[in-house]
Amino acid sequence: QINVRDVNDHAPVFTQYPFTADVPAYTQPGHNLVRVEAQDADQGTNAEVVYSFVNQPPGNKFRINPNTGIVTASASLAAEAGKLFHLEVLARDKGNPPRSASGLVEVRVGDAAEGAARLRFQNASYAVSLAENAPVGREVVQVAAVRTDGRRQRISYSLGAGNEAGTFAIDAVTGVVTVRKPRLLDYERRPRARLVVVAQAGGPAPAPASASAPAPGPGPGPGVDAAPAPATLYGYAELVVHLQDQNDNAPRFTQPQYTATVWEGNNKGTFVIQVSATDADQDANARVLYHIVDGNHDNAFVIEPPFSGLVKTNIVLNREIRDAYRLTVIATDEGRPQLTGTATLRISIVDTNDNQPTF
Repeated sequence: QINVRDVNDHAPVFTQYPFTADVPAYTQPGHNLVRVEAQDADQGTNAEVVYSFVNQPPGNKFRINPNTGIVTASASLAAEAGKLFHLEVLARDKGNPPRSASGLVEVRVGDAAEGAARLRFQNASYAVSLAENAPVGREVVQVAAVRTDGRRQRISYSLGAGNEAGTFAIDAVTGVVTVRKPRLLDYERRPRARLVVVAQAGGPAPAPASASAPAPGPGPGPGVDAAPAPATLYGYAELVVHLQDQNDNAPRFTQPQYTATVWEGNNKGTFVIQVSATDADQDANARVLYHIVDGNHDNAFVIEPPFSGLVKTNIVLNREIRDAYRLTVIATDEGRPQLTGTATLRISIVDTNDNQPTF
């Protein structure tokens, strides 16, 4: 019996970004505001998640239950009418070592006239396809947001959660998202990227256009902070980038050299050995065909069918004519362009007592 132990190879992922709560100013201590949730694809304790604030909320007005993720008011919010709070939340699993992710809770207090306005993207979610070999500077998508009250105001754009490695960049003025680090685009490692795009009107400007926002929480100031004035508005949209597989992996044989033996005199079509190669790409880029390209004297062997890797005799072998073969076998995928892997196969012919003594 073989027991496979789970490795903590997945970080928690928040189910949305940000979590939002609109609460009245008369909210009293102990009132539940919102429940955050992060999911972990591991098993057992590696998938158990605990929650905490990255920094202590201003005035200790909020608390979070580490087990349930429920955010509650810990003080009266009567004096906070019209204010916007950004609470950066950390979800950490119980693996060893633990993995974590940052999320954001946006709490709007009261119904002040300025605070009622929001920024809204033309699409709540953008989904685009991108080749995994896209070069630096390749445009991915252009996003745009407007104020819900119709007023015109300069809007700046930045990237939040999901772009911690800086794979993508966004122009703060135009909203054009581009590839910043193409080496990080790898379909086999991460076929889909989920990013949060942040729109901001008023308040301090976001990160420069040439870089992404370094922190997942895009609120005004690092970590947990309250907006300095209700005039600072935020909007959020999800950007899902689906990478398209490119034929960038050649087939690899399970071993560089194979050896086999076969008796002389066996019928044509006798099984000798099966060679095998794998390709890390997908679909046609990963389908492999096998061929013998060198050393196959007298066309003695054949791989049939070509996708099987099954090496068979193609003639009746005679050790007295040739006692060994050294074949070069290739595995070729069906991508464009095709890529090839190579292995050698040494076949020894075993003698049978098929000759009488002669004087």
